[in-house]
Amino acid sequence: MVLVAVYAQSIAQTKPDLPVKYVAVVMDGPSERADAIRALFLEEIRTVNRGEFDIRTPDDLQIKADWTFPGVRKALDRVLSDKRTDIVVALGLLASHAAAHRANLPKPVIGAIVPERKIQNISYKDGASGKTNLSYVSLDVDIPRDLKVFHETVSFSRLAFLLDAAFADAIPGVQKEVTRAGHELGIVATQVAVGSSATETLQAIPADTQAVYVGPLPRLSSQEFEKLVAGLIDRRLPSFAFFGKSDVERGVLLSAAPALEMDRLARRAALNVRRILLDEDPATIPVAFARGEGLTLNMRTARAIGFSPKWQLLTSAELLFEEPQVQEVEPLTFSAAVQQAVKVNLRLRIAQVNVSAGKENIRQARSVLLPQFGLTGQGIQIEEDDAAAVPGRSERTTSGSISLDQVLYSEPAWANLEIQKQLQNARENDRDLVQLDIVLETAQAYLNVLRAKTNERIQKDNLRLTRSNLELAKARRRIGTAGPSEVFRWQSQVADAQRVTVESQALVRVTEIELNRLLNRPLEQAVVTAEVGLEEPNLVSSQQRLYDIIDNPAHFQILRDFVVEDGIAAVPELRRLDALIRAQDRTLVSAKRAFWQPTLNLRADRTEIFDRSGAQGPPLPGIDDSESTIGLQLSFPLFTSGSRSAQKVQASEQLIGLRLQYQAVAEGVEQRIRSALFRTRSARTAIRLTREAASAARSNLDVVRDAYSRGTVSILDLLDAQNSALIAELRAATSVYDFVSDLMEVERAAARFDFFLTPQDQQDWFTRLETYMAERSKSVPK
Repeated sequence: MVLVAVYAQSIAQTKPDLPVKYVAVVMDGPSERADAIRALFLEEIRTVNRGEFDIRTPDDLQIKADWTFPGVRKALDRVLSDKRTDIVVALGLLASHAAAHRANLPKPVIGAIVPERKIQNISYKDGASGKTNLSYVSLDVDIPRDLKVFHETVSFSRLAFLLDAAFADAIPGVQKEVTRAGHELGIVATQVAVGSSATETLQAIPADTQAVYVGPLPRLSSQEFEKLVAGLIDRRLPSFAFFGKSDVERGVLLSAAPALEMDRLARRAALNVRRILLDEDPATIPVAFARGEGLTLNMRTARAIGFSPKWQLLTSAELLFEEPQVQEVEPLTFSAAVQQAVKVNLRLRIAQVNVSAGKENIRQARSVLLPQFGLTGQGIQIEEDDAAAVPGRSERTTSGSISLDQVLYSEPAWANLEIQKQLQNARENDRDLVQLDIVLETAQAYLNVLRAKTNERIQKDNLRLTRSNLELAKARRRIGTAGPSEVFRWQSQVADAQRVTVESQALVRVTEIELNRLLNRPLEQAVVTAEVGLEEPNLVSSQQRLYDIIDNPAHFQILRDFVVEDGIAAVPELRRLDALIRAQDRTLVSAKRAFWQPTLNLRADRTEIFDRSGAQGPPLPGIDDSESTIGLQLSFPLFTSGSRSAQKVQASEQLIGLRLQYQAVAEGVEQRIRSALFRTRSARTAIRLTREAASAARSNLDVVRDAYSRGTVSILDLLDAQNSALIAELRAATSVYDFVSDLMEVERAAARFDFFLTPQDQQDWFTRLETYMAERSKSVPK
C-alpha cells in the first residue's frame, strides 16, 4: 500500500495535467437516500480513476428526475446532449431502464441498477449488453424463484405485490411475470402501486391479502418504510423482501438473497467507468453482478405475526433476532444463578428438612432422661352379688391416678443422647455436602449453557462461511476454474454444517433445561445469560495475585499444600465422618459399660377413688379412698447369652471401619484438590494459547480462501483450513469457561465457594495464604 501511494504521488507530480472527464449522473427523483447513494458512487468513481483521469462532476450534470418515466428520459436527453458529458451513470431503476431502452446512445451510459434484465427486456449478448455505448449492472433477481420460496415457506393463496408506481408503469412486464408465476403456484397476485406514503400503501392492500411481496420502493423514506413494515406486522401479514437481507433486517419476514451491498455496486460501476474511459467498448463489458443465494428469516417479525417456521427452514436460513427480547428483565448472572439455587433447589430443601426432622431425635433422646408424668382414669362395674360379698368392693367404682417416672441413671439413655447429637451433626454436614454439590452442579450447568450458546453461534458462523464457499465454488465453476464436483462437495458440507447447527441448537435447549431444573424453574423457560470472564467479581480468580502464584512453580506447590490443609479441615465429607466416628466411639463406650453399670429408675403414683355406687361389700377398717406409692428400681442383666459381647465387638469393628473410611476420604479430598489445581493451571495457560491458535487459524483461513478464489489451491486445502479454524475458534471461545469450571472443581473440593464470601473474606484468605507461604519459606533449607 505504501508503494502504491508513493507511486501514485510520483505520477501526480510528473503528470500534473490529467485528462479531464465529465461524469453525469441521472437519478430517478429526489428521495432520502438519493444524495447519499450519489455521493458513494461518485467517491468510488474518483477513487478508482485517481491518478489517471481528472473526474469532474458539476452540479448541473447531477440531475434528479421527477419519478416519472418521461421525466427520466428527458433528464437523460439533457445530459447526453451536453457537450461536456463524457459518460453518464444512470443511478436508479427508472434511469437504468430508460437508458437501456433508448433508441441510440451517443455517449457511453452505465445503468447502475438493473433488477431483472429478462423481465425488463434489456439487450443481452454473450454476457454483455451487446448494444452500442450501453453497459449495465444486472442483479438478476429471480421473481418466480422468490415466489416459489415464499409460497413453500408460508402457505397462502392471495398475494399483494408492492412495486413503485413509476416502475410499474414503465415496466408492465413485471406484473405479467408475477401473474404468470403466481398462476403456476395457484396464487392470485394483486399489484399495489406504491408512492411515498406508507399509510396510502397499507390502505391499498386488499383486505383478503394473505401475504405481501415487498418489491423495489425507492421513494419510501426510512421512516415510511418502518411504518409500512409495522403496518404489515399489525395485520399479521408475512412478507418477502425483493432486495434481500437488508430489508429483512428492517423488519420484513423473509428473503432469498443476501443484502444488496451498495458499496460493491458502487465499486462495480466505478470500474466500468474506468474501463470505458480507457477506451473499452461498453457493449462488451460483462453485466452480471453475482449476489449468491441464502435464506434470511427475521425471527422477531415471525414471533410478532404468529408465524412458526418449520425445522427445515430454521436450519437452512440465517436467523435474525433469534433471541426474544426480554423487557425489563435482568440477565441471570453466574453468581445470581448459584445464589438462587441455594435458596430454591429441591434436593437442598429436602436435605434441610432432614436436618430439621433430625433435631427431634435429640429431643426424644433427652426426653427419656426427664420426668415422665402420667394421668389415668377408670370406671369399673362388677356383678352385684360379687360386690356385696367382697369387703371394700362396690358394684360401680370410678377412680383416677397420677404417676411420676424418672430415670435416675441409665447408661444407654445418656449414650443415646450423645449419639443423637453427633448424628445430627452428621446430618448437618450431609446438608452442607448437598449444598456444595448443588453449587457446583449449578455453576457447571450455567457454564454448559454458555458453552452451548457459544458453540451454536460458532456453528452458525461456520454454516454461513460454508454457504459463502459454496457460492465461491459456483463462481469458480462459472469461470471454468472448477468442476461440478467442487460444487457438490460444498453442498455436502453445507448439509453437514446444517446438521451440526441443529444439534448445537438442541444442546442449548438441553443445557437450559438442566439449569432450570437446578433452579426449580419451569424447565423450558428461556435463560438469559450474562457472559463469564476472568474478571468475574465474585471469584478469587479475578485477582491477579492468584495468577502470579500459579505461574510460579515453587509458589504453586505451596498453594497446593495450603489448599489441601485448608480443605481437609473444612470439607463436610470429613466433618460428617468425624461426627459419625464420635457417635460410634460413644456407642463402643456404652457397650463396654453395659457389663457393669446398672439402670436406676424412680416411680411414684397416687390413686383416688371418686365415686362408689350400687351394691357394696362390708367396709374394711382403716382403708380410705386414697392410695400413694413410691419406689426405686435397680436393674442389671446378669447374663445375656453373649449379646453384650457381640455389641461391643460390633461397635469396635464399626469404629475401625469409620476411621479407615475417614483416611480414604481424606486421601480422595487431597487427590481431588491437587488434580483440580493442576487442571486449573493448565486451563489458565490454555486461554492464551487457544486464542493465539484461533487467531493464526483465522488468518490462515483468510489466506487459503483468497487463494482458493483465485484458483491457486484446491478445495481440500480450504476444507482443511476451515475445519482447523472451526476447531480453534471453539477451543478459544470456551477456554475461559473451562478455566472457571476447573476453578469451581477446586473450590468444591476445598469446600470454599467464592460466591458466599465477602471481599473481606477473600482478603483474609489471601492473608492466611501469604502467612503460610512465609512460614514455609522459612522452613525450606537454604
